[in-house]
Amino acid sequence: VLVEIVYTCTKDASLGTYSQQQPVLQKESNQALYGQDSGDGENSAEVPANRKTECGSNTAGGKKAGQSLRLDMACLCAHSAATAVTQACCADCDTSGESEWNTAALEKAKFEHIKPLCRHYEPEMRLSTRNLNRATASLLTKIGGIQGSTAKMKYVLGALNGTCGERCTGKSDANAGLCVIYKEITAGKCKAPDINWLQAAKRAAQAADAIKTAEQRLDQIRAVLSILNVSAGVLNLEQTVNAALKAPPTTQRTTTDCTSHKTNTTCSADKNCKWTSTDKSDGDFCKPKTGTENTAVGIGEGAGGEATTSEKCKRKNWEMPARRLLNANGMKKNAKIPVFL
Repeated sequence: VLVEIVYTCTKDASLGTYSQQQPVLQKESNQALYGQDSGDGENSAEVPANRKTECGSNTAGGKKAGQSLRLDMACLCAHSAATAVTQACCADCDTSGESEWNTAALEKAKFEHIKPLCRHYEPEMRLSTRNLNRATASLLTKIGGIQGSTAKMKYVLGALNGTCGERCTGKSDANAGLCVIYKEITAGKCKAPDINWLQAAKRAAQAADAIKTAEQRLDQIRAVLSILNVSAGVLNLEQTVNAALKAPPTTQRTTTDCTSHKTNTTCSADKNCKWTSTDKSDGDFCKPKTGTENTAVGIGEGAGGEATTSEKCKRKNWEMPARRLLNANGMKKNAKIPVFL
């Protein structure tokens, strides 16, 4: 039975889940954060040729809005050429003499500075579908309203002033602002913002869920194997105890019964006996020589097949703790391991 359980553990599908899902988690996380599979390196595809066009310009939304979290954060936080808003996203987000956002290096540096600050809001949050859904609901609530006095822009993340006519220029002008405008797409019978990084984040969360479930299953398997390790040791102890209890009685030595010799001649012929009479040649005078007496002893039964009172006490002293140990470790024939019920 123990071998069957161990074999079942080695074939559990959870053992391969981590190796299968971890690459998926890493790839989709990189896509959500940086818009590329390779990680947090500079992404030249996200350098804006025209910030207004790519972050958010017209009713169709920005051409690159939603491509990655890093790009969207640059649209919200990076400097523009003139009338730039300083420290837009945090108290120390802007470096001294920071230039206009026109390189991949500046976008990377800005995001690397901002990214650790997210932990202040949810320091213990772990990526999961449940947590992502909660964050997504908050984001959609944030961008679900209408901005602007005349243009009536929707799916806007950030600040857009006045009529919104200038859109997301990164400037603090009357009708512009630091913002992202997401394109609108049709999802079934509904309208929704087109956010590529959010879809990648959902796939990453699904992989994270699978890994967490596998980790919980692996913890169960470790616990079962630990129990089996103890059980194997207890089984060995049980076999030793049972063998000792069933051992036949032993004797240290046995001798010929000298009392059967009734003549000096037959008694003297037995090397273990001696004739004790000096004047008679027959009778009950044949006795065992010194050191040849019958002294049968042992840890098992006595001469009549029963253990002596002394032996019973000795046996009880070591037998009962062993039996209690076997029972305490569940080594009864009807014992079951809950995980495999």
